[in-house]
Amino acid sequence: MAKIPQIGLAEQLIPQIIRAISSLPTPAYIAIDGPSGSGKSTLARQLCQHFPDSLLLEVEEWAAGWEDLAGAVARLTKVVEDLRAAAEFSPLDSSAASADLETSPLATDPNPAPTLVTTSRWDWQKNSWRKAEKLYPAPLTFLTGCASAALPVDLIIWIEAPEDIRRARTARRDSYNWSSYWDIWAEQEAEIAARFHSRENADFILST
Repeated sequence: MAKIPQIGLAEQLIPQIIRAISSLPTPAYIAIDGPSGSGKSTLARQLCQHFPDSLLLEVEEWAAGWEDLAGAVARLTKVVEDLRAAAEFSPLDSSAASADLETSPLATDPNPAPTLVTTSRWDWQKNSWRKAEKLYPAPLTFLTGCASAALPVDLIIWIEAPEDIRRARTARRDSYNWSSYWDIWAEQEAEIAARFHSRENADFILST
């Protein structure tokens, strides 16, 4: 049976989204997907404020450049799978969500050390991978960014807006001009969204 999403303006659907997320068994993974400039990061920040014990991961931080969105999906899929596996063996104390074991408040706990996931994010300024870091599974993980609905998640929020509005938003938002890469990135967004039926599989479709 086809999924029937809730459709409406972002500000109208936020209460329903919060209720839906609150009803999910934890650990839960929520995708916030949609084309560039649609408002994904804004919604993610709002939801993280409502769920302060959550972890926020952005797809773009796992893409090794402008032509590697599919690579980001593959790498972050592995991270999510590893976090799910780690959660089976770790106490879900999100205060250590991104802490190294040495600095984790759980390090002095008499219980066994928590299971951590090791990964690296892409440094867009240096065009290289950053130093490896360790992630601790949290009760809620928000996965935001283009193609996040292609990840193994429990709930999908799709956000959309007209292209002219999205372009204007990104021009205001970003300190650098990446308009020359817009079409390259948009083609990857569209291809992955079509392949994974991202909008069709959404639980919520928001207009901004």
